[in-house]
Parts: sequence; C-alpha cells; structure tokens
Amino acid sequence: MVFDVVVSRQRKYQSVVLPRVEKWAAAGDPSLARLAQSEVRAEQFGLQRTEPVTLQTVAANLLAFCRDQGLSEDEGCRAWADGVQDLEHAPKLDPIVGGVSGIGPALFAYMRMRCGSDALKPDLRVAGTLRKLGFDVPGDEHSILVVARAAAAELGVSLLVLDQLLWGRDG
Repeated sequence: MVFDVVVSRQRKYQSVVLPRVEKWAAAGDPSLARLAQSEVRAEQFGLQRTEPVTLQTVAANLLAFCRDQGLSEDEGCRAWADGVQDLEHAPKLDPIVGGVSGIGPALFAYMRMRCGSDALKPDLRVAGTLRKLGFDVPGDEHSILVVARAAAAELGVSLLVLDQLLWGRDG
C-alpha cells in the first residue's frame, strides 16, 4: 500500500504505477516491515531520487505506530488513518505520514484511503471529473475536498465511494 501511494504521485495509474507495484510485490513479502528495512533503488523502479527515502520513512513510521499500539500492520494502518481524519486540510501536522517529505495532501488522503479509512484523493483527476459533472471546482486540494465532501453528502455516499465513482467515470 505504501509503495502504491508514493509511486502514484503524478503518474498514470494503470500503465505506470500498477506494473511497478507488481514488480516490487513479486520480489518478496509486500509488508511494511520489508519496505522499512530493505533498500529500494530508484532506478530499479523508475522512481525519482527522493522517493525511496519517502517510501522507507513512511513504512518505518507506520510500522512503529503499529507496534506502539500493539496492532497488526493492517489494524494499525486503519487506526492511524481513522485517527488523522481531522488533519485532511493540514497533513503536515501528522508526524507519521503527512509530515514526511514527499507526502502532500493528495498522497496523505490516498494513504488514508488505502488504509481503509473514508477519504478521497484530492487530485486533478477528481477535480476534472467533478467539473465534467457540472461542479465549479478550483484546482487546489482544499477546494476539491470541500466540494467533494458536499457532493458526497448530497448523494448520501462516503468520500471513498465518491472517489471510486469518479474514478470509474474518468476518461
């Protein structure tokens, strides 16, 4: 999940991200522990120079959180994601994921989604699809989140469901 989130930054998901995630997962146990402890070479996975550090730092921080809470990786990640919901507009206040260099509001939200929490990734894809549906959405993450939250409430769906509906409509 951490590998997927960090590698998804400004890349085409189906054609670029998924093959890289599959390559990483095929090399061994796709766990936080493995990612935190093993070297990830940027050139091997087509990453930017700083992304391996982001990957390992987020994995190590989440793993430490899980251990501190006495939870499995899955349970701990969900607990973290639910616990930082109020920081969606200020992710840098979260020292575990949001405060890590290379993680902005969109990746913070996407990490929460991948951990099973109710969130929406406020990216250009979501903004563009909302615009196609007639919403007036400025391009910044905060505006996208506000409009998406209002749309989800109007539709009576969670942010996560709205994100998936918009993903399916994209293109």
